[in-house]
Amino acid sequence: MQKVLTQNELIPCSVCGDKSSGIHYGVHTCEGCKGFFRRSQSLSNSTYKCTRGQNCIVDRVNRNRCQYCRLQRCLKVGMSRAAVIFGRRSKKTKEKVADIARQYQQQATTEPAAPTCYSSYQSDIQNVIPISYNNQPTPSQPVYISGGYSAAGNGLYMTPAIADAPINYTVVPESASDYAQMAIPGSEPPGNPTGVYPAQTMVESHDFVKGLTNFFMNKFANRQKDFSLLTDLFDQNMTLSDSWRRFANDLTEIIQNLIELAKQVEGFNDLNQEIQINLLKRNVFEITLLVLTLSYDIDSGQLALANDKLPRNSHTEPYLTSAMHDCVSTLAQRRFSPQVIAILCGIVLLESDFVPPPYVERSNQTLYSALQYELGPNWEILYSDIAEMRLQTSKVSRLHLECLIRVKQLDMGLEQTLPPLYKELFADMNMNLNMINMTTTQFQ
Repeated sequence: MQKVLTQNELIPCSVCGDKSSGIHYGVHTCEGCKGFFRRSQSLSNSTYKCTRGQNCIVDRVNRNRCQYCRLQRCLKVGMSRAAVIFGRRSKKTKEKVADIARQYQQQATTEPAAPTCYSSYQSDIQNVIPISYNNQPTPSQPVYISGGYSAAGNGLYMTPAIADAPINYTVVPESASDYAQMAIPGSEPPGNPTGVYPAQTMVESHDFVKGLTNFFMNKFANRQKDFSLLTDLFDQNMTLSDSWRRFANDLTEIIQNLIELAKQVEGFNDLNQEIQINLLKRNVFEITLLVLTLSYDIDSGQLALANDKLPRNSHTEPYLTSAMHDCVSTLAQRRFSPQVIAILCGIVLLESDFVPPPYVERSNQTLYSALQYELGPNWEILYSDIAEMRLQTSKVSRLHLECLIRVKQLDMGLEQTLPPLYKELFADMNMNLNMINMTTTQFQ
């Protein structure tokens, strides 16, 4: 049975054209634009800036690309904080809204429905550059299906997306939907207003994405361990400092491979070395958590680092180890394919608090488009899952730095015995904490 749309749903958002949820701040808007306008008004020092000539397209796909132009669009169509005090709408206003709704309803019945963003994208490229791999598993092996599905020899099933309770710390977004503006700008990847991605553009970018995913598959996709052969990372007789040295060594081995992965991300090698290091300092622990989902055993709840098992309840760092387990478990339960994890690693790597050069922006757009393709027809739903994931990985990344600060205060000589790469990435902890704070507040 076809759903009967309400008046509010018939009238599109005046700001971006998405389906509206009602009159907010005096204008028909969607929930996304309502929340954006509310946050923009609550910031006492909102200094949005446009780097593209103050003429950006504001539509459903691109609405989060430029906060300045989106706010100007809100004001232009008449959104006003004062509008909320006007009380109930008059009869004349209600009649006007009903007339507008009837016009849109008539228009909808006389015009053919536009194709969805995903169907347009798929029809353009599915026969040109399907992102697929020939290493088919046997029926006894788990099969990764893009979009959070998993299959085995006995059929297909949906893995429930159940998030563990997040770890509380100082600054968090209002909700995961707010955080989605950073994890995946808006709830949609960037693209043109029609949602159609030209096949030629995708062909040109295919080598970059394929190279990234192939490298990731070779380095990380076979990380399932025989846990019976691994020892616990933290021995009961270890001191706190000894535990951290061993933890840092295992983590460094993973990070060395992640740096090689970063070199596969188009545009990263063209940045100057200082920016490359800052991107790694800001994002590498989050990327590590993404990779660890491939060495987590959902059935037994065991997690392997490079060469050892990471116990859930460590006698030296119980808060950090349990937080890492909760986070990785939540990510692993989505059962995203290794290709999706690889693309997410590239997206997280390029996140920064500076305006990226055009070639990095192009890489971002390519990664977002590839992610949408890999997630399949459920990409819009799964983006909210990814937003939840990013919120949790950011919190655990901060907790790692806070625990490291504490242990270095207890053992002033610890830093000299840590691996050089680990020291370089995490020694300037105040800067790291500031960058992680920006990750959770940039788009509030």
